[in-house]
Amino acid sequence: MSNPRDASLAVRLEPHLHRPDRDGFAAICGVFAGWPHGPERSRELRRVRGLLESWSDAARTETTASGWLFDGGGLADLAVLVRTLEIYRREERGSGDLLAVAGSPYLKDLVCLRILSSDVSDEAWWAFAESPNLGGLRTLAVRGTALGAGALDVLLRSGRHPRLTVLEMAGVGLEAGGLAGPPPGVPFPGLVRLDLYGNILGDGGARRLAEASWVAPIRTLVVGRNHLSRAGVEALLRSPVLGRLEELDVGDNPLSAADRAELAESARRRRIVLTM
Repeated sequence: MSNPRDASLAVRLEPHLHRPDRDGFAAICGVFAGWPHGPERSRELRRVRGLLESWSDAARTETTASGWLFDGGGLADLAVLVRTLEIYRREERGSGDLLAVAGSPYLKDLVCLRILSSDVSDEAWWAFAESPNLGGLRTLAVRGTALGAGALDVLLRSGRHPRLTVLEMAGVGLEAGGLAGPPPGVPFPGLVRLDLYGNILGDGGARRLAEASWVAPIRTLVVGRNHLSRAGVEALLRSPVLGRLEELDVGDNPLSAADRAELAESARRRRIVLTM
C-alpha cells in the first residue's frame, strides 16, 4: 500500500482475522470504522468480507446501538460484514433503525434479524416487509414489540422473505382478525418453526392457522399463552394442513386436567410431541 496510514490499518486487521468470535468481529469493525474511505479501504473490505465467510453467523452479530453501523441517516458500508443484526431495547428509536435496515443495500447477506423490546411503527414494519434488500433472511425473531393485530398478514402478503426457516412473533399483539385473509400458497416454503407465544389468537386464531396453506411446512409450532381452550388445540392437532407437525407447544393456556389428558392422547395418536 502506497499510503502509510492505509498500510498501518491493514496490519492492525490481521490478528483479529484469526479470532472467529464476536470480540474479533467487533475489533475488525472498529478498524474499518476509523479508516477513511478510499480505494485501499474498499479493497480491504472486499478481502475481509471473503475471509469472514468461514465464520459462524453468530460470530458476525451486531446491534443497531453500535455507532459505527450508521453513516448519516442510513447504514454504513461496513454492514456488509454483518450476518446477525439485533434491534434491542431501542424504544422510540426502533422505527428509525428498522427503516434504515429496510432501506440498506448492504444487508443482502443478512441471515438473522432480531427485534426485541423496541417501538416499531406501522410505517417501519411495512417498509421492512416490502424491502427488496432482505431476501436472504432465514430467521426473523420479534419479541416484546407491539406490532398490532395484522402484522403477520403484512409479512405473509409481501412475498419478500422466501428463505425464512424460523419465524418468531412473540408478544407482538397478534389477534385472530389479523389472520382473516392469508394469501394462498406457501410464501415461506422452508419454514420449520413458528413461534407465536404470548399473543391474543384465541380459538378463532387457532382454527385459522389450522386451515391456512402457508403453515404446511411447519414442524414446530408454539402457541403458548394465546387464550386457547381445548377446542383450539384440537383444531391444530387435527389439522390436515399441518401434516408435518412434530412438536406443538401450548403451555400457559387455560386447560383443565381433563383437557390435558384428552389432548395428550390425541397428540400421542398423531405422533406429535405436545407441551402443555
